[in-house]
Amino acid sequence: MKCICKKLISILCVFAIILPSFIPAFTVSAANPYSVVMVSNSSNNKTVGTYATYSEAVKAMNAQNSTSTSVASIYKNGKIINSRYAIFQLKPSSSLVNLYQNAGDSTAYTYTSPSYMTDAAFIDSNESRVQVMYSGFKGWVDINAGNIIPISLLGANAVNITASGLNLRESASTSSKSIGVITCTNALFTYTEKKSAGGYTWYKINYNGTTGWVANGNWLTETSGTSLNTYYYRYDTGNLLHRYGKHNGTSYTDDYTNLGPTPTYLTVGARYYSFDGGIYLYNSLTSMLDDYRNDTYTHSLNANNPNYAYYLFLPNKSVSKVTAAELDSQIKDTSSKLYGQGKYFKEAESLYGMNALSAFATAKNESSNGTSKIAKDKNNVFGYGASDSCPYDCARSYASVRDSIMDYAKNGLNSYMIAGASYYFGTHAGTKGSGRNVKYASDPLWGEKQAWNAFMTDKNQNLRDYQANTIGVTKYGKYNVPVYKEANTNNVIYNIRNSNSSFKVYNVPVTVIDKVGDFYKIYADSSSYQYGYIKTSDLNVSNNQPVINATDKTIALNSSFDPMAGVTATDAENGNLTNRITYTGSVNTSKVGTYNITYTVTDNGNFSASKTVKITVKGASLPIINATDKEVSQYTTFDYMDGVTAIDDTDGNITSKVTYDKTVDTNTKGTYNVTYSVTNSNNKTTTKTIKVTVVDNSKPIINASDKTVYLNREFDPMDGVTATDKEDGDLTKKIEVTKNNVDTSVIGEYEVEYAVTDSANQKVTKKIKVNVAEKVLKETSANFYFDYLKSVNGQLQLKGYNTINGIDNNLATNIKYKVEFKNLDDGSTIIQNADRITQASEISRPAYGSDGKDYQYSWFKINIDLGNLPDGNYSMAVISESDDYYSKSIVSNKLFKEQETGYDGVKHVIISNNYSDSNAPVEMMVRSEKIADKDANYTYNQFDQYRTFEFNDDNTLKLIGTSYSYGGDYNKNANVSRQIIFENIDNFKKYYKNLGSTTEGLYEVALPVPDGLSKTRAWYNANIDISDIPVGKYVIYIATKANISDVAEFKELLNRSLDDVKQKIGDRTYSFKVNTDKGNRIEMTVE
Repeated sequence: MKCICKKLISILCVFAIILPSFIPAFTVSAANPYSVVMVSNSSNNKTVGTYATYSEAVKAMNAQNSTSTSVASIYKNGKIINSRYAIFQLKPSSSLVNLYQNAGDSTAYTYTSPSYMTDAAFIDSNESRVQVMYSGFKGWVDINAGNIIPISLLGANAVNITASGLNLRESASTSSKSIGVITCTNALFTYTEKKSAGGYTWYKINYNGTTGWVANGNWLTETSGTSLNTYYYRYDTGNLLHRYGKHNGTSYTDDYTNLGPTPTYLTVGARYYSFDGGIYLYNSLTSMLDDYRNDTYTHSLNANNPNYAYYLFLPNKSVSKVTAAELDSQIKDTSSKLYGQGKYFKEAESLYGMNALSAFATAKNESSNGTSKIAKDKNNVFGYGASDSCPYDCARSYASVRDSIMDYAKNGLNSYMIAGASYYFGTHAGTKGSGRNVKYASDPLWGEKQAWNAFMTDKNQNLRDYQANTIGVTKYGKYNVPVYKEANTNNVIYNIRNSNSSFKVYNVPVTVIDKVGDFYKIYADSSSYQYGYIKTSDLNVSNNQPVINATDKTIALNSSFDPMAGVTATDAENGNLTNRITYTGSVNTSKVGTYNITYTVTDNGNFSASKTVKITVKGASLPIINATDKEVSQYTTFDYMDGVTAIDDTDGNITSKVTYDKTVDTNTKGTYNVTYSVTNSNNKTTTKTIKVTVVDNSKPIINASDKTVYLNREFDPMDGVTATDKEDGDLTKKIEVTKNNVDTSVIGEYEVEYAVTDSANQKVTKKIKVNVAEKVLKETSANFYFDYLKSVNGQLQLKGYNTINGIDNNLATNIKYKVEFKNLDDGSTIIQNADRITQASEISRPAYGSDGKDYQYSWFKINIDLGNLPDGNYSMAVISESDDYYSKSIVSNKLFKEQETGYDGVKHVIISNNYSDSNAPVEMMVRSEKIADKDANYTYNQFDQYRTFEFNDDNTLKLIGTSYSYGGDYNKNANVSRQIIFENIDNFKKYYKNLGSTTEGLYEVALPVPDGLSKTRAWYNANIDISDIPVGKYVIYIATKANISDVAEFKELLNRSLDDVKQKIGDRTYSFKVNTDKGNRIEMTVE
């Protein structure tokens, strides 16, 4: 309304009058300063007891049966100082927070900034410091650096009381009886009810077993919906996302990193908890916290299979398959300092052993893809020399980007990547527990962001670098692990530790290249040795070493010898690697003797295996038969001559002369003797008997698992389904889908059955369950713009935009819109679908965001189906949904645009815009029958205010007041009619009474912005007979008709009470009140 109507009376000094009633003086006894309280998610907190010493309190706390909904916690001076199950949330701070490995250390192991990540797993407390697990680091932090939040409060509605002495009142009123005094500060309480009364917001809490009400103010802040924003989840693209809580300078929020391909045992969309860098994952916070406290991981989902995210734990000394051209393809911006620099990353890799992909990812992150000011001005793409306190001037300058890359490689070796260097905690990007991130950055997610960059670069090359190295990580609890010069314990070349401190460094990865006996061969983090050896008992290595199948042989003098004959190689992860085998050594078949041939093969993870066999050249007069014992599967064909040869020093190869008896029955399991015989040209005969064992024919295996399919998505029953057979190999193409009743349009559980038959006619079947579910979308913030709500082509149309922040809202992103209509009286909701606006010509203004995302096509419109809306009063909310996210905004006139206030069509609608509160919802009164005449296209709200509201002695209701609109002509000669309307809230039946108009107002109505029209007859003075209005609850409207017809709810604008306006008329009582929850509208109750 352009702020035309102002309050006529100011209410002063309310705060000064009320505040003393909330904060009385009191004295606290210090005899037992420690309290153990069961902190509940239902506001039913119970005090276990008070204790004189901390140790007594800890013992009592641990004796309680804590659960995720009720957690034993220790309070001192009103603040939680220990808790059985809790999260430690770092407070906002511009200063770095030090993290110590031991409780009494004076030297910090590492440091962090809460602006990057706030959440840590709480483990223990000694009152001055708390033990936490935070970004892979287990250690201690000052207790005043954050707050201990019991997990029972996560997701609960809560208030934080910051001042002691607050009254707990019997009801939500400052005049209500005090039933207790809250004697603690900085204490969290869950609340079960919330209401507005007397100018305050009141919260119903339970304090020491007593339930009552407290009011808001400087002494109390609401923390509704406190939730744990730190968890891992498997995205439906197969990636592992790490979402984490942080503080953006004004409020707690969250963000995420992408760690690359996810472990297959995780379920899409489920939350998993971990604070150790994602190594061990839990689906229960209590199990995780118990394990952290007991220094174990036995309750994790992957206790026998630790998850080391490849790009995060990739050692810098490792092999990268990425080429210079492929690195260059990732930078399209020709103005970027990284444009065309791929060759220098590969050059540094060859000179200094620095992984080119890892270094490129770091440069992208540190230089904003080569566009940062430091990169542009100083050719510095790694931020070398810059710090939080001196971000630009202290940054080094280089003559070229190549110089920056080479300096990073050399200084990285000197400072971070050589055992014995100042900041050596492992060469991987890492966490705050191990790796370069321990000392490199205050951002605890710096390593994960490097890993994300590396993954995205590699993803664009079809993940050619993923698992290109075999990573071994020091086993749980092991530190100071020795690295030996050879595959024995005679000579230690260095230990995996930080040599400048006594810190214990855990979970350090190395690149494994071979296994020699009980040792792994690795790339050594040493300037003196390229390789080193670590005991197999000290490393977790998930990749299996390839197996070379080769045996010692005896060959005849002057015979031919093929070193690769009968030699194969297999690998558990990569399959048949025979074509990768290389060998060294040679055999002189013209000279009797023993020769060594060494075979080597390397798998996709750069993990090698070697095997040496002996080849004996024998000059004998008898032929030689080469044949070995064999196994054959039942029901298959046995080839007697497979792998059998015969040689002779005179005749050479005489395999074709070998004879044998067919003694093997492959239909019957058992062991059979097969005797081979061969005779040379000198009529000399040799025989050899081998054992052939017929074993069970393995049945085929169908690889298929239960699946979740989202509603209305396509379902391919063969997606990810394979079949293998020991004898027949891959049988995937022979799989039959024998049952498939999946209907993705209907939520429910379905069954799919598969069958496959092998060559031995063995048939197997497998059933899986397919769950069709509605996808749970992640809520994001939104920017909302209200364009209009008005009649368009005879229909009531709502138009505006509602962004989904954090993603592109362009036409490449699938976004759907709907509008939720909420009944303001009974709380019920009705959803109607809206249309997305995809034509630029229909967009009246751009939608902007500060994060660089494209929000152009976040516009919607809807022709409201009034026939689908029952009579009632409604607010509206717009919901925007993409495939993964949604946002929701209340329809409010944030920019105070002039809007139409009515609509007449299928139903009659009165539209109310609040021009004094930009966050107030736009409201619609929808009626089948018109309440009163209203000019639908009028853009101002009618203003109503009473001066007198009381009952006369004759039981009539005395009303004196004003009712007028901007632009209304109410001069003394104008024809002004006015009605007061009582509408039953339940059945909408209306009772009309005449208010009339008068020229004898108490004063001349003057508008702050004059409209040039008289407001003489804005006044009314009437005595209303309401005795015919039956029992019920009523909303009151005033309708005024002059040159403008308008109607509006009758509201109290000056915070006056009508509780005393009550009259018994006959057998009924008529009373009035101001409903503060309904915008201060005046309501009448007839009882």
